[in-house]
Amino acid sequence: MAYQVIARKYRPQQFDQVVGQEHVTRTLAHAIQQSRIAHAYLLCGPRGTGKTTIARIFGKCLRCVRAPTPTPCDQCDECRAIMEGRSLDMLEFDAASHTQVEKIRELIIEGVQYAPATGRFKLYLVDEVHMLSVSSFNALLKTLEEPPPHVIFLFATTDPEKLPATILSRCQRFDLRRIPVPLIAQHLKRIAELEGIQIDEPALYAIARGADGALRDAESALDQLISFCGERIVEADVLSMFGLTAQQQLLTLAEMLLRGDAAGMLRELDQLAQHGKDLGRLLSDLLSHFRNLLVFQVSGGNLELLEVSDSTKAAIQAQAPQVSTEALTAMLEALTEAEAGLRDAASKRIFVEVALLKVMRARQAVRLDTVLQQLQKLRAEQAHGGTAAAGLAGPPPAAMLRPEFDTPRPAQPTAPEILAPSSSASAGGSAPAQGPVAAPPGSAAQAQPPVADPTLARLWERFLAAIEQENGFTRGLLDKAFPVSLEQQVLTIALAPDAAYNFDLLNDSRRLAVFRAKLQELGLPNAQVRVVQPQPSPAAAPVPVAPTGQAGQVAAPQAGGSEPLPPAPPQPPGRTAARSAGRKKEVQPLKLDPEQFKNDPLIEAALKKFEGQIIKVET
Repeated sequence: MAYQVIARKYRPQQFDQVVGQEHVTRTLAHAIQQSRIAHAYLLCGPRGTGKTTIARIFGKCLRCVRAPTPTPCDQCDECRAIMEGRSLDMLEFDAASHTQVEKIRELIIEGVQYAPATGRFKLYLVDEVHMLSVSSFNALLKTLEEPPPHVIFLFATTDPEKLPATILSRCQRFDLRRIPVPLIAQHLKRIAELEGIQIDEPALYAIARGADGALRDAESALDQLISFCGERIVEADVLSMFGLTAQQQLLTLAEMLLRGDAAGMLRELDQLAQHGKDLGRLLSDLLSHFRNLLVFQVSGGNLELLEVSDSTKAAIQAQAPQVSTEALTAMLEALTEAEAGLRDAASKRIFVEVALLKVMRARQAVRLDTVLQQLQKLRAEQAHGGTAAAGLAGPPPAAMLRPEFDTPRPAQPTAPEILAPSSSASAGGSAPAQGPVAAPPGSAAQAQPPVADPTLARLWERFLAAIEQENGFTRGLLDKAFPVSLEQQVLTIALAPDAAYNFDLLNDSRRLAVFRAKLQELGLPNAQVRVVQPQPSPAAAPVPVAPTGQAGQVAAPQAGGSEPLPPAPPQPPGRTAARSAGRKKEVQPLKLDPEQFKNDPLIEAALKKFEGQIIKVET
């Protein structure tokens, strides 16, 4: 008898012999047992996963002398005829060779009207059905929708997306999966034992990895290796023949990528390239390995989800603590982009070298939300007089924008401070209201003056919380804003002097509409919002004072919008002019030294933490 290749010699003949497709074989076996046999089946899946094999076993189940049965005898004439491809009542043809509509009419449409020569069913097995033309599909529609009771269609395809929806809706669809590596290795080991071949376990897993889930490809590779090596097969033979990378070399390369050893990685890659390894396959293997690392981390160390050997599982357990989940995700994204771009690369080796260097750099990547949180933390520490997160002490950058004075000077308010009337004043008494203590220059209190009115302060807090739920960006614009008053259903909001650039954004009609809607939710149905620009300087307008004559205070408006208290008597002209001149001198813009800015400890800490660089300094 002529020699048969392993893929044909060990083709499964029963449903329980099919490897890795139990979800399909079990369903078809139950359908036969319950006599729920459909008139059309569509088997989809990658090459070499068992589509045609399952279709032939299904045909034997319906054509056997014991039919219908999920376990054909494989001894009767009809079973043997189907196994040898000479059955008259199970017609099998390739759609790629019969795409014309005339062929479909001749082979199917005109033949379905005739009853089977023997048995109950007549089956048509069409392989690669997606290759049929549009006219052929249209000619087949009516027959496929209402075939004679003795006709069953079996379609197989590797690309179901190319099938018309009218064909898909008339078939029961079964999707075959890629076969896991351990199942392929186990099946190859059984074949090797039957053939009397000694093969190492690393060699079995190398063949299984190279097959990429296709059992037929693995069987063909084993057949070729037997011809090449004889009765003894080791991993080195598999790697040299198919250009694959040894699993230990792959784990070593992954370890170097995780440690950031660029020199070692380039040396290892040079050795692989000199030995003729497939660089595209190397990227795919690295992608699978880092995917296994990510699954191991996310699943909490569940090794049952990984289709790898025991030695690889041990390596994954050792490498998982070396990298975070975010870094693994970034590395996987870099490897995915590299794998997609390798096909168009002119020099594949240079492309892979650069790609692996990018992967190594991606392990240090920081998510954007993490960067924003760190920046917010640095800004908060700066506002409260803290030091940089890196632990470097020094003045914040804002300190360089203010002149340094040898003698202390009184703080100048940046906006009129709102004072709540005392209990006696609200009752109609004449007791003066006590003003807030002025904050030192550069502090957070200078940017947002305190709101002394408890009612207005509570309303402002609730208003900010409602805005934050609606839009985080708008809430950020209000960080340097504060309420001035709430009179006659009008909420006046002022900006700090260093936030004047937010005036146009806050005064936008859409945001004002949002503000009004939130105030209505807070119990102010007819409230309006007015945003006022900050004063350029306290000297630009006279600061009203309390009746007691204390400077820097403004009497709070009485309930119901009553008139404010009268201003204090004017100061002598000489003293007023001197104060105005001093204030004008204090607010003169200062020139920023770029070198001093770059050498600031806080700036250096931020650059070191986020691995950034200063491109331009504007004053």
